[in-house]
Amino acid sequence: MSFAAEARLLLNVSILHHKGIDKGITLLSEFHSKEEVPPQKEFLIKMREGVEVLLVVDFPKDPSVYGPSSKVSVTGKVFSDLGKELATIGNGSNVEAGEELTFEIKDNIGQLIEVFLKPEFK
Repeated sequence: MSFAAEARLLLNVSILHHKGIDKGITLLSEFHSKEEVPPQKEFLIKMREGVEVLLVVDFPKDPSVYGPSSKVSVTGKVFSDLGKELATIGNGSNVEAGEELTFEIKDNIGQLIEVFLKPEFK
């Protein structure tokens, strides 16, 4: 008899893009999405008129666990609306499914980008 178990990896993504924080006036753009993500494949999250986040999600190797663990590693890059790379995020960041990772990127022209990632299984 054969038993098969399958779980889909979903990633809740929120991006908050603050502009003009150095001038005391803040324009805020928000993006929220739930994406089904394949392990070890790049996928792009793009705000309509703003930043882009390129992400790769994977399962870190754990020799004490048979098969994939509940830990997820996330790496990625954040790009401006003009395509300029602003930051690399998540290098070596591991999180349990259901927990949230938060990244803040501030540039020298008065922008603050907050990226919130929360992996879960379905």
